[in-house]
Amino acid sequence: MLVVNTGYTLLSVSSSLEMALWANRLSYLGSVFLPFTMLMIILNVTSTKHSSKLHGVLGVVALFIFLIAATPGISPIYYKEVSLVTVDGVSALEKVYGPLHPLYLVYLLGYFSAMVTIIIRSYVKKTIGSTSHAVIIAIAVFVNIGVWLIEQISHIEFEFLSISYIISELFLLGVHLVMNENNRLRELVIQKDEVLRATSADNDLKKFGEITSDEKELFAQGLRNLTHTENEVYKFY
Repeated sequence: MLVVNTGYTLLSVSSSLEMALWANRLSYLGSVFLPFTMLMIILNVTSTKHSSKLHGVLGVVALFIFLIAATPGISPIYYKEVSLVTVDGVSALEKVYGPLHPLYLVYLLGYFSAMVTIIIRSYVKKTIGSTSHAVIIAIAVFVNIGVWLIEQISHIEFEFLSISYIISELFLLGVHLVMNENNRLRELVIQKDEVLRATSADNDLKKFGEITSDEKELFAQGLRNLTHTENEVYKFY
């Protein structure tokens, strides 16, 4: 989040095209890894098991996308043309998209699809704490999808998606902390219940040790009168 905001801030005060391109690369560095972070949070919150190699694979893909997004000023594959303009005292890049620009959109769509799939799967398999948690996480993802679609349709110059990512990630982190606290409290309750059960069992044993010799003899006599099946049940007990 800090990287994205730093990049956009530097871009807004850039005095040259070269400085603006470097600021744009910095903002893309954050934007590329924000969906990755969101996905990892969702995997954690939903208790979804995944391969340890997933982090490395997604990291390599993110790096590949970033390197392509960082080519403006070096190659026309991402932006065919790019120039620096100033609007109301704020610097911005005027861009003509190149042939590989849709890759970033495919990248985002892939992450959105993965997030939605994980949420639905966790709800079906009941690996998430409650329905309300699943709904809250789903809303956070769908808001980003909605913002992305609006940007594609209306071609708004301002990067609302980056702001949406930051808000959503903070929101998901909040949900994650709440769920961790709930799990901690649940474990404390379980531990307390186990202690109470153990204490109750100890008390029962003490009471059993206080029976008289006549009661013990009566109990032993009853054992001798058990049927074969009753005796087997008693042994298991």
